[in-house]
Amino acid sequence: MNPQHDHEFTARSKPLQEHMLWIKVSWIAERVGFIALAAFILYALLGGFSQGWLSDRVITSPQGTLEVVTDKYLRTSTETPLIIHYRPHQQGETVITLQGNFIDQYDISDILPPNILIESEPGKLVIISHPAHNQPMATVKLMLKPRDFGRYNVAVSIDNQQEIKLQQIVFP
Repeated sequence: MNPQHDHEFTARSKPLQEHMLWIKVSWIAERVGFIALAAFILYALLGGFSQGWLSDRVITSPQGTLEVVTDKYLRTSTETPLIIHYRPHQQGETVITLQGNFIDQYDISDILPPNILIESEPGKLVIISHPAHNQPMATVKLMLKPRDFGRYNVAVSIDNQQEIKLQQIVFP
């Protein structure tokens, strides 16, 4: 046998006519597709589309009196928490405002603690809380369900002073 004809990258004519150029292109496309699929799956497992390491987000105000915990990437019709930690006043109520078409973009399925007062105004949601004053930080948890896909902008403020801006991407 001729070693030239037995080489695997040499075109053969028996039993079929082979076109090595197209076989190589097919092999490269297969490998590139496999690597792209593996990268896509890894990105999804790490939270690139919702709920995971790439999606988790904690934003704190410069003064440290307001902190928002949420996901950067959301899915439509899937509940996701929006947790607001804040430092309560020594006396009186604390007013938390959520702006940026918040009412039009989300459905609120649950709010904790249940003893807070909620007011809805055009373009914003106002939460009035009376937490215990002996605790260093208080928490309000909203369970939200995005209504549609797109880019959502929400601004969270405490007593109209400190504001944290969130940008969330919602996938269908």
